[in-house]
Amino acid sequence: MKHFGTYEGQEVIRGKIISVSGSWGSGLATMQLQAGKKLVTVHGDNGVLIRALDGCYGCITKGHTFSNDSIKGKEIIVVLESWGTIAGWKPIEDCSDEDLQKLVLN
Repeated sequence: MKHFGTYEGQEVIRGKIISVSGSWGSGLATMQLQAGKKLVTVHGDNGVLIRALDGCYGCITKGHTFSNDSIKGKEIIVVLESWGTIAGWKPIEDCSDEDLQKLVLN
C-alpha cells in the first residue's frame, strides 16, 4: 500500500495514528503516524486537532484530559498545508470512493 502523495494538489499522508501530544500553553499538537514502514511526525493547532479527534473517537476523558487509547491504530488521511502543518484529516472509513480516487499516492 502507498502512503504518501497528493490530493487536489496538496501533500497527503495515509497512516495509522500512534500518538498525539500537545500543550494548551503553546497551542501546538504533535501527531505521530505509522505510514507503511515509516514513522511520520506532523504538527497542528492543539485545540482544533484534539477537539476534532474527540468528535470522532471520544478521546477527551474525565478531568478534561486527553487519552491516546481511543485513537491509537486508527487509520486516517492527513492533508498538509504547503508549509507542512496539518490542514485537515479524515478517518479512512469516512472517505468516499470519489475521495480515494482523487488521492494520488506514490
